[in-house]
Amino acid sequence: MRFPFRTTWLSRLVLAPFRVARDGYVELRDRGFQVRLGTLFDQEVAYAAVESATPDRWPLSGGIGVRIGAGRRVGIISSTGSVVRVRLRTPVRVPLAFGFEKSASELLLSVAAPAALITALERRTRAASA
Repeated sequence: MRFPFRTTWLSRLVLAPFRVARDGYVELRDRGFQVRLGTLFDQEVAYAAVESATPDRWPLSGGIGVRIGAGRRVGIISSTGSVVRVRLRTPVRVPLAFGFEKSASELLLSVAAPAALITALERRTRAASA
């Protein structure tokens, strides 16, 4: 099951060199979910690592792209507004630019259908912990 990232004319323009509009999605797989934001970001997270998935908001002032937040928060953002906040039981190492990494315990994802992703992640997470 694939959930494309939400894009606007501005994000398509700014992120065009990174193929985000064509290659930006969260894909639910057998053991975990893949987050791909074009050529900027590609990471898989195991369902067993997910604590919760809840709705949230991403402000315009937060910017777009791969965004490093306070603490262990990383935003994978293609547009502002409604996002999915995925809290992790165990932090994951998130690759950043120039070979750097960040330990993240929260991922914020700006998919086109946040409520549908939350529902699907809750089902897969419950099944993985059963």
